[in-house]
Amino acid sequence: LVQSLSRHLDAGQALATGNTTLVLYSANDWTSGDYGTGAATCVGAWLGCEKRSRAATVLTSEAGTAGSGGATFFVDADGRQRIAWHAWRTGVDGVRVRTVFIDTVDRLGL
Repeated sequence: LVQSLSRHLDAGQALATGNTTLVLYSANDWTSGDYGTGAATCVGAWLGCEKRSRAATVLTSEAGTAGSGGATFFVDADGRQRIAWHAWRTGVDGVRVRTVFIDTVDRLGL
């Protein structure tokens, strides 16, 4: 499932949708820009899992962030399926801070 994200795995999360389970996992050193989130789809609970993302990761470092990972699924107050994750962001004083981001599951493009 991992390929290029192979040093460390953590923060596994699963979202059941019908007869399919979407699994997100973080990999690599969370203190670095190499940390990212991969995805797999499993039939039923955990049978026949396949890597889902076209690239190595579905949450990666973007402009102004590094080390995106720790994805967590949740349902907001309006009943929408959401995802939260964290990444490093450089503050105005130049100090890196770990920041939480929240978006819709559709953001993953899966």
